[in-house]
Parts: sequence; structure tokens; C-alpha cells
Amino acid sequence: MKNLIFTTVVICLFLVSCGSAKKKLTDLVKTETTETALEYNDDLIAIQSEVDNSIVDLLSVIDGSDPVEMEDARSNTLDIIEDAIKEVEDMRDFDGKDDFKEAMIDLLKMYEDIVKNELTDIIDLVGYTEELTDDDWLKYEELYDSALAKYDEAFVDFDSFQADFADKWDFTVNRD
Repeated sequence: MKNLIFTTVVICLFLVSCGSAKKKLTDLVKTETTETALEYNDDLIAIQSEVDNSIVDLLSVIDGSDPVEMEDARSNTLDIIEDAIKEVEDMRDFDGKDDFKEAMIDLLKMYEDIVKNELTDIIDLVGYTEELTDDDWLKYEELYDSALAKYDEAFVDFDSFQADFADKWDFTVNRD
């Protein structure tokens, strides 16, 4: 009989605690506002901006043609992208959905792809070649064009998602 009472109490406590956690999640979803949507957007864009700045720094170093500096900058940029992806993954979902996080992760993975592929090939070409031939310059331009095409495609997708999110939550996206 004691076991039955104990089991009943444990089950009741379990059900009450699960119900309370569900209520807290429901309350959180209900409290999303234009202000919290804008803050969430801004938090994600701040992460993206850090990655953007790192890419700009990497491109500046590539212009210098020092292979050691290029490799260091490439490695640093990949670390920043990896940290950014982890930071976004660790963020809370917004309004009970992870779609904004996933859109940002897709954008960050595009950056990672460009750094690991096109920009690494450019570093190999520029950093380890004595003098670039016409064919090397053509390859260099093709790699940049490929990177820009990947960026444009991913950014259009993200920009569209972000605009829809802003419309839904009634705020304006700052495009500075």
C-alpha cells in the first residue's frame, strides 16, 4: 500500500511539473512582441556582422599576398564562423520556432563554404605563386565570381526571410 501511495505521489508531481514547464513555454510564446522580435533580429545580425568583419579582414590580408598571414586570417575567420554557428544554435527559439535561427545558420554555413573553398583556393593561388600568369588571374576572377554568386544567392534567401519576419512582427529592417 505504501508503494502505491508513493507511486501515485510521484506520478502526480511529475504531471504537475510537466504541466508547469509546458505552461512556461506557452507563456513565453505569448509574450513575444515587436520589441522582442527586433531584439532577436538584432542579436542575430550582430553575430552575422562579426563574421562579415572577419571576411573583410581576410580579404584585406589576401591582397597582401603573405601566405602565413593569409593562413592565419583564414583560420581565424573559420574559428569565428564556427563560434557564430554555435552561438546561434544555442540561442532560444523565437515564438516557439527555430526558423530564424536556421535561416541564419544557413547564411553562416555559406560563409564557411566560401572560406573553405573559393577563398582557400585563392590563398593557394596568390600566396604560393611567384608571379601570376594570365590563366592564374582568370582563375582568381572565377573564384571570386563563384564566391560572390554563392553569397548573393544565400543573402537573397536570408534577406527575404528577414523581411517576412520583420513584416510579421511589425518592425523595419535597417539596411545600413
